[in-house]
Amino acid sequence: MLNIPDEQLKLTIRPGRSQLGEIGIHLDIAQDLRTQAQLQAREFKSLKQFKPENSNVSTALRILQANLVNRLYRGVQQDLQKMNILEGPNHSQMAYEVFQDYPALVCDDDSFCRRSSLKIQRTLLNIGQLRQAYPVTAELSELEAVLQELDQDADARVLRKTLLQLGRSVSFASYLKMKQQFVEEWVDTQKKQHCNADFNPLNDDELSGMMKALIQQKKQLVANHEVMRYKDQQFFRYFNSVSHDVLNTQSIQFWKTEENRESFLRFIMAIRSSFQETTPFFVFRFENSFTYLLCGFSDEDILSALEGNRDVVMPHAKIILRQSNQVYRELTVKDSGNQTLYFNCLKEAMKLFVLQLNHHLQIDLPPAFLRLFEI
Repeated sequence: MLNIPDEQLKLTIRPGRSQLGEIGIHLDIAQDLRTQAQLQAREFKSLKQFKPENSNVSTALRILQANLVNRLYRGVQQDLQKMNILEGPNHSQMAYEVFQDYPALVCDDDSFCRRSSLKIQRTLLNIGQLRQAYPVTAELSELEAVLQELDQDADARVLRKTLLQLGRSVSFASYLKMKQQFVEEWVDTQKKQHCNADFNPLNDDELSGMMKALIQQKKQLVANHEVMRYKDQQFFRYFNSVSHDVLNTQSIQFWKTEENRESFLRFIMAIRSSFQETTPFFVFRFENSFTYLLCGFSDEDILSALEGNRDVVMPHAKIILRQSNQVYRELTVKDSGNQTLYFNCLKEAMKLFVLQLNHHLQIDLPPAFLRLFEI
């Protein structure tokens, strides 16, 4: 068994297979850290059940999950329970949940009164944080005063009418606008550490153009094909949020045989064992190239394994493309796209990376696996 040197978290080759037939990496994590991380992973899973219309709220959750995975890899156990907190100006803090719109529930009068009381108290806490973050507005002060004077012991019918009117008020609309400003500013601050990403898949015409560009790049790299590790991993954080659809150990569609899939697992593990850093993923590139190879373990798979108390994590790889406008894009294709052309682009883009890493790291990959990348 090949161990990765780290005090808290190890990802190791798991001999054989689990009963589910998964080919993956054994997640060996200290029990106290695992317990805390499981609770947080389950909370993130429950949050993902309600998909917000606001793209900034969705992005915020993806970033928070990445922050949790980073914390795990550093072996930091403090304050894992606060991983869903967004920190704003002047030391203000708001939990991710307050930005989500949950579906309305049908409940009896007693339950409605209890839930309304909790919502009122939560809104007052949010107003306090918004006061701390931004200059106080008249509308915010007005809403705060109304909520403080609200008779929470009133008849449920009266309380329903009052809250309905309040929800339509200018002061409440101003409160929602300030909440939106808070999450937008938090996401913008986090994005400054990341690349400018385009998540749109490529259409067939773009795939054809990409194939020509990859062939031309290969010709240019023949004389200078020294593979380099890109150290600023946070820059590509967005692309590691979920696993690749086919370049993983769970799918066999791209690899064609189980032996090739297992060779891919060896490839990922050899990369991990060659570097001292314990990190969820690595990024490689060639000088003057526009393609990057990201390989490792997606945030979603790591947290899913923890949430389900499973020990196997699925490795994956992705090809990231740097476009002329310095926007980064994953090599993906629409569901209706040309799958053969898509697979050929993946093979062409990965080929030099696989060959050079196999040579430099002395992985000794089987010839059959290397031939897989021939078109």
